[in-house]
Amino acid sequence: MLELCDGKRTVGDIVEALAKEYSAPADVIRTDVLDLLQGLADKGFIKG
Repeated sequence: MLELCDGKRTVGDIVEALAKEYSAPADVIRTDVLDLLQGLADKGFIKG
């Protein structure tokens, strides 16, 4: 997932790509992506 965080893709783009790659529901992927991004932001690894 981190490879998709290139500053050009939106969260929606990342969710869509992962949902297709893993054949998983987008709503489940979105929750996981947002949780991970929030955790990285809280630790200062990314800016939101």
